[in-house]
Amino acid sequence: MQFDMAHQLIPAPDAGAFQIGTPHLLSLAPLIGSLEMYSETTIDIIRAKSVQLTHYLMELATARLKDFNVRVVTPQEETQRGGHVALAHPEAVRICKALKDRQVIPDYRPPEVIRLAPSPLYTTYTDIWDTVDHLWHIMHEREYMRYPQEREVIS
Repeated sequence: MQFDMAHQLIPAPDAGAFQIGTPHLLSLAPLIGSLEMYSETTIDIIRAKSVQLTHYLMELATARLKDFNVRVVTPQEETQRGGHVALAHPEAVRICKALKDRQVIPDYRPPEVIRLAPSPLYTTYTDIWDTVDHLWHIMHEREYMRYPQEREVIS
């Protein structure tokens, strides 16, 4: 049997054009390491840590940011929330920019939501404290006022 291997790429006309071949072995090495942590835990343990982290973030944000009109809009009931916390404030877009400049990566949702998603696999309680502390300083010093109130292209 003989196959004629064309030397010219003819891409598929549908989504199949975006498929790739076998990943390179060196590209898979970091993936193996990152997956090993899953063999040391269970989804129930991961979810329990997520619930604890989001609860702590919500409690801390409520206590430290109430004077700045920052509201926790994520459901308090743990069975009604996922792995993120939504904070609402009219200046959310500018607050998100200030957080990014402090190396905290939020997710802005119009018109006034700041979403924070602590990962239970590597986020610590100190990380939560530091994030709320950044928010407190951003609000107290009105750092967000340095930024335009417009959503920018994701960078």
